[in-house]
Amino acid sequence: MNHYNTFDNLNSVQAVLEMLAVQTEHTFSADKSRLVLKDSPSHRLVLYKGPSCFGATLCNSAPHSLCLLQGSLRIKQVTLEEKLINNGTASVFRACTKATVNDLNPGDSIQVDYLQAFDYQASKDAYWLALYDKDIVHTKSVKLCAVTLEPIITSLLYHNHARLFNFIEVLARSTCEKSFQALLVLSASHIDELAWRAIEGIYLRDRYKASQLVREYQISHCSEVVRNRAGALLPSLELMEA
Repeated sequence: MNHYNTFDNLNSVQAVLEMLAVQTEHTFSADKSRLVLKDSPSHRLVLYKGPSCFGATLCNSAPHSLCLLQGSLRIKQVTLEEKLINNGTASVFRACTKATVNDLNPGDSIQVDYLQAFDYQASKDAYWLALYDKDIVHTKSVKLCAVTLEPIITSLLYHNHARLFNFIEVLARSTCEKSFQALLVLSASHIDELAWRAIEGIYLRDRYKASQLVREYQISHCSEVVRNRAGALLPSLELMEA
């Protein structure tokens, strides 16, 4: 991850406060625990403050670097692995290690990867920076039980991806050519659930084109899950067309 010298330039609470003094448009979140300092298409820099306690779940996020500025911070982490299930037509995330806890002192930094679920415990006077890598490849949000490390739910990491599900439903009900072309674009998405939902939308509008895509995607789609689903569906489509 390219840090852009962020942690070198903002290495104390005072440095952060001085920056905020000249950038008055920044405001803390509703829960008063985080403040977005910088945002770009590729990275987001966020200031967090305590206190916080370990909760009932561990969650992953976009990969990020974390640097403690002040106070004390403990981070609980567990490594995840993604496995294909149901003959490769779906995927699931599971913990593949025991949870570990690291204690950070002011000035310490740590890297948190996408395939790591984590939680924080911070002192009341704690401030820390997190620089997130907004790589579009990372799309799944995973929540585990903090005690058993069993998966609770998997969803899409970014809200704009989740909103596309509703958008696809609108496109599927539409009758104009532009909406159909939008479905075709979404059907090629590397996000398996979005791509498959778009294929279902295409099927509602043009069964012949959907069948054509299924044949094509079982070989060439960028998502292994979509390729496997297309391969599993193809025999049923061939029977319907016979």
